[in-house]
Amino acid sequence: MIPAEIYNELIRIGEKGKLEHMPKPAALFPPKDSNAWRLYENNLAQKYNSVDILNLFRGLVICEKELKWHCGSTTPAAHLY
Repeated sequence: MIPAEIYNELIRIGEKGKLEHMPKPAALFPPKDSNAWRLYENNLAQKYNSVDILNLFRGLVICEKELKWHCGSTTPAAHLY
């Protein structure tokens, strides 16, 4: 399961719309296998408002591009969507 500080870091990245520094928690985030869906809590929609969820998604997309995760079908953003 992803710790809350990683969700919060990704939300901040999504809010800013860019990666300003190497995020320590998010840098450890790329899935190591095809079970990326196991990384997410089932109740994210209850913990975060819709704007935060959108920024979380946006933060994942930005990190995937900037950190060159090259996840393909295991992209965290697709599984969050």
